[in-house]
Amino acid sequence: MRKIYFWVILLSILVMPSAYAGCFAPGNLAYFWGAPSSNIDINYSRKNITTDTPAGTKIGTVNISFSCPYYVGSGYWNYDNALGGREGYIYIPLPEFNFVSNYKVEHKSGLIYLQPEGYANSYAQFWGPSSHAWNFTNIAPSFPNAMGRNKSNKTGPILTYGIYTNNIGGNVPSRSEVISMLTAATGNNINYRAGGNSPTSKHLKPSVTNNSVTLYYTNTVSCSVTSNTNNLNLGVVNIHGDLNTPLATIILTMKCGLGPGGGNMTSNYPSFIIAGSARMNAVTPTNATSEWLAASNSVGLRIGNGWGLRFRTGDAVNINSLDKISIPVYPYKYGSTQGNGADWNGAVTFEITYN
Repeated sequence: MRKIYFWVILLSILVMPSAYAGCFAPGNLAYFWGAPSSNIDINYSRKNITTDTPAGTKIGTVNISFSCPYYVGSGYWNYDNALGGREGYIYIPLPEFNFVSNYKVEHKSGLIYLQPEGYANSYAQFWGPSSHAWNFTNIAPSFPNAMGRNKSNKTGPILTYGIYTNNIGGNVPSRSEVISMLTAATGNNINYRAGGNSPTSKHLKPSVTNNSVTLYYTNTVSCSVTSNTNNLNLGVVNIHGDLNTPLATIILTMKCGLGPGGGNMTSNYPSFIIAGSARMNAVTPTNATSEWLAASNSVGLRIGNGWGLRFRTGDAVNINSLDKISIPVYPYKYGSTQGNGADWNGAVTFEITYN
């Protein structure tokens, strides 16, 4: 009878789940472990950045820590290599960030990047998308590293990540951007992937401070536009003249600089205006029926009496281009009165509008 009892006890031990690195659980038995809890604290020292803000400016930190709640025997956690188990890993997904390297991830907005600092630089770096992290970029320290490898630690060392500004090009509009670390894509969870002979996953919801913060970006590039002429007198235009000879050439010059007042005006910003936003109006007498837009190679402005002006620009005029933009102006006839229309004598004033 005693032999039968002995074998029953032995078999019950053999079918227990394999051990894995983890926290001691309440009422712990020899091979049962619990998952850690986690705190993620995000702090921003500034939430307003501009074109003037140098790339690599630190504007905040992310601090992550893990804890085990129960003390059993000689510590708060343990790991088992004797049974051939792995130590286990904690996957912290970063759904809004793109993987660059183990030491850098960039936010999808392009405004900021993160890099590990201190202890995290060695033991809790970044990793590319993983199925254990919902296929997102992630931080994946081993469980012992997250706890500082000392089983008497109730709370592991703080894993610190600096928040830095990226190099933001001048052709970026002012805007606000919500930056989030955890998102609904993962249920705001992290994944504790236990080791051992039978690995398991435990999805944990950490305590998070300032998970979503609004950053404000202001484009501070200022520009000036000048023309070589205003109230241009185009002279008398008649139907017997050469309509293929320009009456005049308008030359536009742009200069830009940083700062509220334009700073030192330079020509070092080749694409500072948002594409498609620039336009030029040709202001004429009140009977004009259309206006010139930066959209085509040759467009006309109808003045009246069958007369109009044609702006020949070669390629479409791109007011994003600096230095000098030349726009030849030609007369043209339209409608059914091509041979009979009255001569026209007038002036045109150019207005430039841009953001």
